[in-house]
Order: sequence, then C-alpha cells, then structure tokens
Amino acid sequence: MTEAPPKIKARFPILSRFAEALAPHPSDNPWLDLLRTFAILLVLARHAPRQINAGPAVSWWEKATLNGWIGVDLFFVLSGYLVTSGLFRELRANGKINIAQYATRRILRIVPAYYFVLLLVITGYFPFFPVSSENLVVRTGYHILFLQDYFPSDINIVFWSLGVEAKFYAIIPLVLLFVLSLRTWPKILAVGLAVAMTSPLIRTVLFVTEDFNDNLVFWTDLRSPFYACLEPLVFGFLIAIAHDYGFTRFSPRTGLYLLATTLFALSFLLGYHDLLAQTDWWDYTLQPLIIATLFSALLIAAINLKQVHLPLEPVFRFGARISYSLYLVHFPLGPLSILLSKNFDLGPAWSWVIYLGISLVHAIFIAVFIEYPFMKRKVPETRPF
Repeated sequence: MTEAPPKIKARFPILSRFAEALAPHPSDNPWLDLLRTFAILLVLARHAPRQINAGPAVSWWEKATLNGWIGVDLFFVLSGYLVTSGLFRELRANGKINIAQYATRRILRIVPAYYFVLLLVITGYFPFFPVSSENLVVRTGYHILFLQDYFPSDINIVFWSLGVEAKFYAIIPLVLLFVLSLRTWPKILAVGLAVAMTSPLIRTVLFVTEDFNDNLVFWTDLRSPFYACLEPLVFGFLIAIAHDYGFTRFSPRTGLYLLATTLFALSFLLGYHDLLAQTDWWDYTLQPLIIATLFSALLIAAINLKQVHLPLEPVFRFGARISYSLYLVHFPLGPLSILLSKNFDLGPAWSWVIYLGISLVHAIFIAVFIEYPFMKRKVPETRPF
C-alpha cells in the first residue's frame, strides 16, 4: 500500500497548501520529474520566441526552441507509461481494475484545471488574447467533450493534446486487459508495435493522397488527431509492461549512458533545422516515430535511475508538479508578455523572464487552488500529482 503524502503546516494557510502540494512523496522518481520539467520547458521554449521574436531561426538555440513542440510527445510517452504502471499495480494487487475508481482519478486529475482555464479564456480574462465569438458555444461544447484534437483547437491551441490524452485514458484499461491476455511477451510486443505503427501508416496514406502545403490542413490531419499520435502513447504503454516483465531493468550506470547518448541525439535533432518547415514525407510520417523512440529511451533511462541522487531534485519536483497547470495557462499569456516587453524596451532575455514569471504565477495559483484540492479527493492512497 502506498504511503500517504505528508501533512505540512505553515503559519499562513496559502503557504501550507503550497508546501503540501509540492511535498515529496515516497513513490516519486526524481528522474521522471526531470523529464516532466524538460517537457514543459520545451513547450515554453517553442511558444515564447514565436511571440517575442518571430525572426528566422539561425543559431542552434533558435532552432532548438522553435522545435520545442516535441515536448508534447514527451508528455505522451510519460502518460502512456505512468497510467499503465498505475493500472498494472492495481491489477497485481487486487486481481482486477476498478474502472469507476480509475475514471474518478483521471477526471479529478485532468478536468478541473482544464475547465478552469477554458473558462478564463472564453470569458476574456487574458489581456490581448482575443477569442473569436463565432460559433463560440459550439466550439466550447466540443472542447468540453475533449474533441478538440479532431476539431479546431482554436480557443487555446495547446488544448489539442488533452483531446488525445482523454481518448487514451478512456481505452487503456481495456487495452491493457486484452494485451495481458496474450500472456507471452513476444505476442504483447508484436501487437503493441502493430498498433503503434498504425499512426505512421495513416499519416503516409494521408500524405500521398492530400495536399499538406497548408499548415492548418497538416495540423488538423497529421498532427493533432488521436490516430496521428499513437507512437509515443503506445511506446510508454509497452515500456510499463516491459519493465514489469524485467526487460527494461538495467544498472544505474547503463541508465546514465543511455540518458547521455539519447540527450546527445536529441540535441542534434532539435538544432538541425525547423522540424515543421518541410513538407516531405519524412517530416510528416517517420519523423514523429523517431521522436517517440528517443523519448522512450529517455524514459527507460529515468526508470532505472530512480535510486541515483539527482542534483536540484526539489527544482525538478516543482517543475513536474506545476507542469500541467503551466502547460494549460502559458500560451494565452504570451500577448501580455510581448506588450510589457515592448513598453519597457526590454531585450529577449528579459522578455523570457517576464513570460516565464507571469506564467509561473498563474500556474502556481491553479495548481494550488484548483488542481491540488481536487487531486486530494482522489481514491485514497494515490499520489497527489
């Protein structure tokens, strides 16, 4: 049975709640927190320069930040692994999966903060971030139903990935039970990889049959729909099963080598060129598969480094705990950051500070007062985040 998170008292209630939300938990893996923090920083890097400095990407850093959208794929790999691992533990402990409790946990984890930010956006809370009133009721409706991966995610563009994750959460218990009924690892691996490869296959068919010179068409057909994002989710799913079978258990030293090698490969990929600038079959069909594979290697390394001390562990825990709220709220704060930067005639570095600072303040508020209170209502003996 998982140990409950500690209760922390402070002089001021707000500090007490904040400290409790960020307190370490016995089941934490700081290296996974590092990956969550890395993922949200990639996404922030993608959006900040686009809004603050829209010039062409020339240096490695400019190209790398422009390619920060791949941080979403890292979130998908982590979701696939963490959700599957949780279901695995329940199945091993109880011999079954309580679907009602699972659904409650997922809803309380995702929905309150998402709906809160959705409400903020459609009511015009964010300065200089206009939302068209055309068909707003209909658009809000399909966002409420988590269908924005198939319909335009034009209220807050980052919401598209929640549509993907919601569908994954809905089917994963049944998929896990089916896969485990295959009993042998070769069969499980074959079926899992076959499912993962459906995304490259669909993207290939669509690419050769449609014109994707229009970035909007590319986005709605080849990037945001659930069917286009299966590789990272399925790879995370398979890693959870493989680790339970013992196939991904390595020494910490091997884990460090894998981590270093994968980060080197990612640094080359991130800084090579704008990954979304091309319209050839490689960029739109196989490139996402390569990205998912590299992030899966990072995940395997992190799993095997759990017992290794990670410098700045509290910083990465903080980044991981607020990553979801920060992901939800950062994008509509961009225009305000631009305005403040221009009014005070600040350079790019200070523009980043303003953008990150405003986003962090909002994310901490949402995490502490919206996200965490609902998380505490989860089924007992689960992690707070």
